[in-house]
Amino acid sequence: MVLGLKFEERNGKQVAQLHSEINYDKKVDLWAAGCILAEMLKGKMLFEGKDNTDEWSQMIKVLGTPNPDFLSTLPVEIREFVDRHPQLAPKPWEELFPDNLFRIKEESEQYDTRT
Repeated sequence: MVLGLKFEERNGKQVAQLHSEINYDKKVDLWAAGCILAEMLKGKMLFEGKDNTDEWSQMIKVLGTPNPDFLSTLPVEIREFVDRHPQLAPKPWEELFPDNLFRIKEESEQYDTRT
C-alpha cells in the first residue's frame, strides 16, 4: 500500500513502526521514488513533521485527505486524527514545483545534451 513516508529512519523509528501493522507491497517503492523525486525538485524534505501526527498533517496538506478505503487500513489513532480535520484536495504539481518541474522538462527534452 502507498503509505505516506519514505524508507528511512525518522526520529529513531522505522517507517513500519510508525504505521503499525500495515502490509507493504511493491507500490511502496513507487512511493519512495516519488518522494525522492519531489525532494530533489524542492531541495529539501517533502514531509518534515516533528512527530508522526505532524508528519500526517504535512502529507495531507500536500496529498489531500486519504480516501476512506485507505483510511480503514490505518491504525485507529491516525483515522481519528484525519477525521478531526477538514477534507483537503491534493495540491497540483505546478503549485508545489512551479519552476523546477518545467525546467527539468525543458532540459530533458533536448536533442543535443552536450551544452
